[in-house]
Amino acid sequence: MDHHLIVESSTTSPPDGQTAICEVCQDLSDGLHFSVYTCRACAAFFRRTVSLKLEYTCRSDGRCPIEKSARNMCRSCRFTKCMNVGMQAGAVQMSRDGIGKRRDGNKQSPGNGNATSVIVRKAIDPNRPSSSEGFYKEYSPVSGVAGITLQQAFLPMRHEQMRILPKMQEGYNHFLSIRKATHSLVENDSLTQMFQKNELSLRPSHFESSKKVCQMEAHLVTDIVNSYFYPFCELPFTDKVLMFKNFFCYLSQTDRAFQSYKNFGSNPNDDRLIMPDGGYIKLSDLESFYANAESVKASPTDAAKYAHIFRPAMQYILDVIIGHMRRIRLSDTEYICILGLFLWSEGVAGITPETLTMIHDTQAALFADLHIYYRSLGLEGSQITTKTGLLMMLMPKLTVGLDTIAIRRYDARELRVGRALQRLRGGRLLQELQELLRRLTRLPKTNKACSTVAYIIVKLIVSSNYEATSTCHITMYLAHSNLARDSKSAEFEDNQIFGINQLISEQEEEEKIDEFLKKACITLDIEQPYVCDAIIDAFANELYFVVERVIFTPEELCGIFVDECGTPVNPLKVLWDLPVPGGKPAVKPWPAVNAPKKTQRVLHLSDIHIDRDYAEGSEADCASDKGDEPVVGLCCRNYPDVEGAPTASTKIRVPAGKWGSVNMCDLPYRTFDAAMRHISETHKDLDYIIITGDLEAHDMWDYTREKTQANIANFTQALIKYFPNTPIYESIGNHEGVPSDAMAPHNMEEYDTRGPSWLYNTLAQTWSRWISADSVKGVQYRASYVERPAPGLKLISINSVYCSFCNFYIYINQTDPDSTLTWLISELMDSEAKGEKVHIISHIPAGDDYCLKGWAHNFYEIVNRFENTIAAQFYGHTHNDHFQVYYEDSNPVGRPTHFNFITPSITTYLYNNPAYRIYTIDGGYEGASYTVLEAETYTTDLDEANAKDQEPMWFLEYSARDAYSMPDLSPASWSALIDRLAVDDDLFRTYHRYFFRSSYEDNCVNEPACRQKYVCYLRVAKSFEEDHFCAGFTTL
Repeated sequence: MDHHLIVESSTTSPPDGQTAICEVCQDLSDGLHFSVYTCRACAAFFRRTVSLKLEYTCRSDGRCPIEKSARNMCRSCRFTKCMNVGMQAGAVQMSRDGIGKRRDGNKQSPGNGNATSVIVRKAIDPNRPSSSEGFYKEYSPVSGVAGITLQQAFLPMRHEQMRILPKMQEGYNHFLSIRKATHSLVENDSLTQMFQKNELSLRPSHFESSKKVCQMEAHLVTDIVNSYFYPFCELPFTDKVLMFKNFFCYLSQTDRAFQSYKNFGSNPNDDRLIMPDGGYIKLSDLESFYANAESVKASPTDAAKYAHIFRPAMQYILDVIIGHMRRIRLSDTEYICILGLFLWSEGVAGITPETLTMIHDTQAALFADLHIYYRSLGLEGSQITTKTGLLMMLMPKLTVGLDTIAIRRYDARELRVGRALQRLRGGRLLQELQELLRRLTRLPKTNKACSTVAYIIVKLIVSSNYEATSTCHITMYLAHSNLARDSKSAEFEDNQIFGINQLISEQEEEEKIDEFLKKACITLDIEQPYVCDAIIDAFANELYFVVERVIFTPEELCGIFVDECGTPVNPLKVLWDLPVPGGKPAVKPWPAVNAPKKTQRVLHLSDIHIDRDYAEGSEADCASDKGDEPVVGLCCRNYPDVEGAPTASTKIRVPAGKWGSVNMCDLPYRTFDAAMRHISETHKDLDYIIITGDLEAHDMWDYTREKTQANIANFTQALIKYFPNTPIYESIGNHEGVPSDAMAPHNMEEYDTRGPSWLYNTLAQTWSRWISADSVKGVQYRASYVERPAPGLKLISINSVYCSFCNFYIYINQTDPDSTLTWLISELMDSEAKGEKVHIISHIPAGDDYCLKGWAHNFYEIVNRFENTIAAQFYGHTHNDHFQVYYEDSNPVGRPTHFNFITPSITTYLYNNPAYRIYTIDGGYEGASYTVLEAETYTTDLDEANAKDQEPMWFLEYSARDAYSMPDLSPASWSALIDRLAVDDDLFRTYHRYFFRSSYEDNCVNEPACRQKYVCYLRVAKSFEEDHFCAGFTTL
């Protein structure tokens, strides 16, 4: 066939005026594309596949249905159908540029052309030794990764086989040329000055000229992206707008850092940064930059104030971002790849499914180009893996830098309107609350939620911890609280509003607001008096600190707390994008281990929650509504004798048992000690122990650093006593923080006083008995580490409290706290290159709504990317016995890729009998799969122990495969179990009994809504995604 006679597309109408249908997906066709009537989406998919030489693999048998509603489910079958219906690959014009125009015949295509040369900046001394030699010696598993010379870093790309990066490089170079002319225009240079300029003729920058250039650059960049960043030109208009807005924010800040690195990066002591107008600023003289700002002219002293606001953000760029660029010797090619990944980010809300597919394809092509580039430099194997990991570690730092600038801009905006200059802590909080109340008073009187604003504000700060009564679970509280007060209560709460409003208008100090909130808490029966008093003291300081620094407006805050008020920005669901490396190996079947060479036995303990103040005989049913006592967040203890508090003299309805109570109570120490003794005497074949956090009781109002440190030491001594020769690997829990969950990342101001270093150092010292010196350093920095407990196995303990929605410090900047997920990716890439298997232990499972959505979204992608490497995951936190399944491409009807073991708690809180679990694992030898072959759960009956006044008797509650009739413990088997639980009444009763280890909610099997909640929850391994993963799923 003469392909020259075939056109890419045509608007030729179908015969006889009929409506043309896409022969690939049956959507409406808009004309002939590659000789076949197709829709524009299938035509774009076909062109992209052919021009980028993409290859796909079907996960099924090559017979996936391709139709309008499911055309993106399998790209392999879609492309096969494109070919089968007659679309001509030869008609794809490889010489078309990004916007569809034919290029000059003398120019080469992106696949085989010559890139425009990149200028070598003279400010870089190629002979200067790298300041990061120690860094690479410590972290690079293969010598020579850092051996890319600076000459190599800034040489033109070698791209004989590259598909995308060369064209992007050409566009970026064109942008630099235009930008140079823009700088001259803004500075009003003469013709002579323009010809006299060279690459090193840098001048000091000024605020007003930088602002003008920023406004102009957006228009320049749109043309560059549309013309050179293929296949951006093929996107629908609305998606282009959404993606460009997201990209330009990153480009405008990232490029300043990169140009600063290229001009001044050779000297780590140089404090100059390139600004948008092409000039530079010196951090030591930042005031000069703002001297000509229009807003400063009216008040010259404001230049110093602006400098004070922005200096920390600028310092972060200089030290962290440019420092990282210097350490990895960032090249032009690597930088262009970073820009591409920022542009092709799947975290942009509102884009179409077709665009999302294009994003995934383009990401894969970018990583393929990057791999080719590294090979052209002489790198191979693990060197490329390590270099890619080091490059990816730069992206979250760039994101944090952008967020930091955004926060500082918010502060600067407030400074311009005269509101942010009040630096007394709480000043901005008072104004925001005042504005919040002002908005609320304008709402209809019938809105009961608005008449209870005082109750909401108090509840936000003082609600007791866990589920609907969590210290900070605003959303769940609003969903479950009964806000329909009677008239007397509403009248009282109106008085509370008036009282808070008075305090705010009078600009009272935090202490007076604290006292008011304490009294309101007691009067509204939110908690018993002692807890009301103590929990305000425990959490108020942290909350004030955070509210002053988050970038939510009063309107957004109002919308979060109260329906029909303002435009909410839900902080629980903020998304941030973390690039996950491409190059995923072909998926291997889940190992079928019928006769393992050797097995290991591993004990899993979680959520111990020892209550040192447990009081036998005290009220165990203190949360009941049967009496007159106010609700208490933790029972089975005697509270201080203050007015209104339940005490030892109060009439007891349900006395706390000697060995514990299956109620809202934590565990007495004697029961924990007896459990450890029983395990050590009964299970003598343990290879090692994993403990997934939470040692403290739920009395968050009484937490102190000294108390937590003493409890950790005491708990550890018990482990050493009963398991002196057994390795123990732990992960941190949210209740180890003081206040609870408070674990700030290093980039937060006042980290030295507010940060968790005291806790991390305590754990590092305690765990050093079982982990290496390198692991101790990891614990000291981010409470995460890696160990290798057996040949071919890496155990990764990760601090998931960085995703806790009760970790208020994270709301200041949620993006990858302490680069923890970036670190996880680098460890997984290292294990993938070495052929190791990985076990992940952590506290909070990402599918629980306690975990912020941004973290959960990224973690889900990481697990799916490394499904061949991760052999098992172990969590706690929920206190219940269940699991969660991951699915390919987050498709709930797609292929199951992985799952979480979520082990039951030792504590009885809430309404559980204590339990522990022992896994049988294929492991302990080279080549082992390290998959879990069996999971045995042991429990006891505390009611029986208390009734007989004897030590609890532990027994095997169930073995997973036997109890659920599972052929193995693979992701597919767990997913199939979910389907069976939906329809099998007896099986669901069994599962539900194991879930609590008690008869709590025993009639759930007969209540469709209750049963749906428990079964559907197992499909959700990504928080706040119930609607997506449970769509169309019903129980019968």
